[in-house]
Amino acid sequence: MFFTRHLSKMLFVMGLATASCFIYAIAPQWAIVHILRLPYDETFAANYFDQGHYFFYYHWGVMVGFMGVVMVVAAFKTSWRAQLYSTPSQKKPGWSPSM
Repeated sequence: MFFTRHLSKMLFVMGLATASCFIYAIAPQWAIVHILRLPYDETFAANYFDQGHYFFYYHWGVMVGFMGVVMVVAAFKTSWRAQLYSTPSQKKPGWSPSM
């Protein structure tokens, strides 16, 4: 089957793409303005960046970035694939009730 034959390549490529989300943890203001293309002016800075939204972007960038790293490692170490499949499914139900 196609997916089983190319799983390592898909995990590697998608893992690199997912790990690129570390930019939101490293430079959230730059990423929000240049990647998300949200308009930036002093009103935006005062209303958005000063209200604690940085914490959300740091947390999200680190969480998704590390999942990308795990995907890249799982492309080469098959023993990591079970954790790769179970971790996101365990995290999602925790977020659902809080929304």
